[in-house]
Amino acid sequence: MNTDISPDVHRQHSTEHGTRQLEQLNTFDLPINELLAKIGQICKNLTNLVITGQKIKPQHIIKMIPQLSQIQHLNFMNNNWCTDQVITTISTHCLQLQHLNISGCLKLTNNAVRSLSNMKILEYLNITNTHITPIKCLDILKHLSSLKTLEYHNWTELFELLKQEFNSNHLTYSLEQSPHCNLEGDDVTIATKIFPNLRSFYIWSFMSEVSFNSHITSALRNTTEKLISLHLKMIILVNITFIHLCCPILEDLSLKYCTYEELQNLSSHVRFRNLRKLFVKNGRGAIIPELQLQMLLSGGSIEELKLGYSPTLTDELIAHLVKENALENLRSLSLNVQNPLNMISCKCCVNESAWKK
Repeated sequence: MNTDISPDVHRQHSTEHGTRQLEQLNTFDLPINELLAKIGQICKNLTNLVITGQKIKPQHIIKMIPQLSQIQHLNFMNNNWCTDQVITTISTHCLQLQHLNISGCLKLTNNAVRSLSNMKILEYLNITNTHITPIKCLDILKHLSSLKTLEYHNWTELFELLKQEFNSNHLTYSLEQSPHCNLEGDDVTIATKIFPNLRSFYIWSFMSEVSFNSHITSALRNTTEKLISLHLKMIILVNITFIHLCCPILEDLSLKYCTYEELQNLSSHVRFRNLRKLFVKNGRGAIIPELQLQMLLSGGSIEELKLGYSPTLTDELIAHLVKENALENLRSLSLNVQNPLNMISCKCCVNESAWKK
């Protein structure tokens, strides 16, 4: 239900009945201090709330929060009014909270960690660009057994602390999305041991080459066929067949600046039946070969395809994929302008409304 809230809160009698059923609200730049009291009084069923803007007094937020007992998603990002006391109030009263974005809240300190650690059913937490330190982030991970995603600005240091804890006490954590940091060598495999429930795995290297066969095969085995999203960047000799073997339910695959292990022929048994989103970025001397590209696209489930410069996506390959009905579900296509395709192939492989160039 969508309900507009007038800036003049004294003229709200006519809208109060409708807003009692409101479930989502984004305040944008409305005169928020005057509205906060009304939001708490009227929107008893609110489950999703976004508050932006700087001209807010913390005491108004603290007074409103206890009335939002049904709230599940809060976005208070990029402000100077979300204080440690605000987090304490949220922890005390918002017992249904699952998603909390407080990134860019520069007033937050380590004093908020105890309150954050009490949000027992929290699944998503974004504390990027706050003053919460890596050692305190470790405390959060230890206490929140339902947390699936943690967004943080210093994962490199935090991951070092996690490795120390794992080596000493074999502690594991609930995250389903891997750290967004540079993983090299044995760190790739260690990450799958620290986070045994991984569903989304980001692996890239900026400092040195990471070999697929040396470092990633054992890591993918450790995910026990649970991955639905895999992102590889600057990995050498990627084995597409092995990815298929270890990730049978994979839905989202991103390959950036990777080289690939050579294939002699295309196996009829290797089909990415669940792959819906594919992003391949070539360059820096790395181009995905035609056989590997065909293998990834031939499963018939691709809905979104994004390719950087890719001379191996030819008119002939498009014609073959169309003939096999492999692109029948394609809804979005984005290609680099240098791709050597003619418009007939483009119209064959995707609905024109989805075409991007």
